[in-house]
Amino acid sequence: MKVFTIATIFVFILSGVFVNAQNLNGTKLDDFIDTIIKQNKIPGLSIAVVFHDSVMYAKGFGIKKAGESDPVDEHTLFEAVSLTKSFTAILMGMLVEQGKIKWTDPIVKYIPDFETNEDFVTQRLTIQDLLTLRSGFLGGDKLSGSARMELVPQIKNLKIADSFRLSQTSFNLNYTLAGLIAEIVVGESWENMVKSQIFSPLQMSETYTNITAALSFKNTSTPHYVKNGNTVPTQWIDFGIYSPAEGIYSNVIDLAKWIKLQLNDGTFENHSIIKSGTLADMQKPQNIAMDLFKEYFNPEANFMTMGTGWFISDYKGLKIIQMGGLSSGTSNLITIIPSKKIGVIIQANKGSVFDSFVKINYKIINDLIL
Repeated sequence: MKVFTIATIFVFILSGVFVNAQNLNGTKLDDFIDTIIKQNKIPGLSIAVVFHDSVMYAKGFGIKKAGESDPVDEHTLFEAVSLTKSFTAILMGMLVEQGKIKWTDPIVKYIPDFETNEDFVTQRLTIQDLLTLRSGFLGGDKLSGSARMELVPQIKNLKIADSFRLSQTSFNLNYTLAGLIAEIVVGESWENMVKSQIFSPLQMSETYTNITAALSFKNTSTPHYVKNGNTVPTQWIDFGIYSPAEGIYSNVIDLAKWIKLQLNDGTFENHSIIKSGTLADMQKPQNIAMDLFKEYFNPEANFMTMGTGWFISDYKGLKIIQMGGLSSGTSNLITIIPSKKIGVIIQANKGSVFDSFVKINYKIINDLIL
């Protein structure tokens, strides 16, 4: 854990973002997390807390696989699942900055064969609509194919829910189409772009978009789910063509670097990755989010909205930015408080444990801001 110098704390006081860093009692937090994972039968969990450019706290708890003894640490790899969406959104933001796309460009501009079962929607569905999950496609995440372009002709058979831009559906199809547009515009795979444009400059050397490479990493967790009341191991998922929506595998140490980028206005170690104005635009509410996400991420919120790649809500008068990731055997949650320069990332090798994450997440936040 890094120690704050008097000079550093003085700078934070002057900047108006001072938090009670000394209130993050590592021993008490360790005990609290240990209790939570035992009560909820979570095999293993990893967590990191970021303040400005410093990792205040990073630690693993429990074990990588039920029935074994190998412990989880801060470098243990998990399926990041939908945390991937925030990466794809940033990638699209970079293309906007480069003048290669606009948020309001219609999909048909880049995919001429794109067609829905409603001509009005076909002509008006935009990149921004995809990234804010408001396409309205029903059942889109069940489409299949060996290449992303093979999804396109299947879309015309999908029904559109409710009125245009009012329903959040087909979460993974939306972001997969966004990734496909990036590939068409740049002429390079989404996997290569996210590595060269994001992972490399952020020095995320323990983050992967390929399941084979991820599983070759010597420190990996095993996903678990509940069967007949027991927590049992399951297999990692190869997200394949849907990778722009959920195909990243990472750990809290690398994801802390991702948080630093958000907290420091698009810069990392004094190098600009994305403009602060672009980042700010992405963190503005675009539409009301489903109540489900409020229950998952921030039950005390007065409102929950969807930005571009992030969910945006309030907590004790503060604006917070969040994204979760869930598979059958893994759970993830990132929470960022821009005004306080605080970020928290939690990963667990068990599916559907957001209720446990909420307890840990807001204990940390309360300790720091109250």
